Amino acid sequence: STRTSYNWPDHPLQYYAARPEIKEALQGKEGFAIRYSPALHTRVLCAAVPAEAGGQVMGAVSLSAPLAVPPPLYSRKWSGLLVV
Repeated sequence: STRTSYNWPDHPLQYYAARPEIKEALQGKEGFAIRYSPALHTRVLCAAVPAEAGGQVMGAVSLSAPLAVPPPLYSRKWSGLLVV
């Protein structure tokens, strides 16, 4: 499996907090966006949901996945992951 990660000093938290889907999640809503990823050289679907504790939004949980998944990797597991 291939894993892509970011170097945190090059991508401070403010970089992620400015993303539209993260802004939505920090306001207590689900957020979605499709954008081009230079690291993956393809468009990705990005989703974020609020992380709550005691009824208050404490942060956001985000997930992104390439829209162009090679056919052998596409399965019900991946499609379920994209819905989350």
